[in-house]
Amino acid sequence: MALIATHQVVSSQAFFRRLLSRLCRRSILAPIVLVACIAVPSGARAQTSERESAASPPPETFNQFLDDTVRSPYPYAYAFAGSVLDQITGFPSEWNGSSGFAKRTAARVGQGIVADSIAHGAAAIAAQRITYDPCRCSGKADRTRHALSRAFVAVRTDGSRAPNWPLWLSKYSSSGVANAWYPDSYTRRDVIEQATSAIAISAGLNVLREFAHFK
Repeated sequence: MALIATHQVVSSQAFFRRLLSRLCRRSILAPIVLVACIAVPSGARAQTSERESAASPPPETFNQFLDDTVRSPYPYAYAFAGSVLDQITGFPSEWNGSSGFAKRTAARVGQGIVADSIAHGAAAIAAQRITYDPCRCSGKADRTRHALSRAFVAVRTDGSRAPNWPLWLSKYSSSGVANAWYPDSYTRRDVIEQATSAIAISAGLNVLREFAHFK
């Protein structure tokens, strides 16, 4: 059984590595992204370890990726909320008329799928969990700190902690990839602003997940 589980993890990592490589090539931040893709230490690959315990989280899998993206209503709700905000602020300015809102919604959905693909791919390669893990602590203050910290610190499959670089990589890369469908007014400043705000929003959504118990 352990051999089968290890084979499944390796297969998922191979899939995510190919997917991550293709997405990296599309980003206007490609030099930075590719360095991050290549720099993943080989020791970070998920494998059976004597340090693993029952409390250790399971590795990222392709099925988990589908649950968090295609099958979950959350990414679509998040994209819809973002498109409403874009509609109110008139971003981007070229998208006017009756088709403007539809374009903004499609752009947000596409950006979200790219971000989730990169996040799950990088997390699988680095043997980290991108899916939020509820706090085992008690008390509102401790639970809030735990939720906010998960935007910056991730849990590895062996139970240890590591910088949550897959999340950061996914937000900045997806904002760069979005240059493929946004008009010419979309600049590197927009990439940085969207990515940075997306990380902050992720921290806030973790708090909501912690107390509202939704996936």
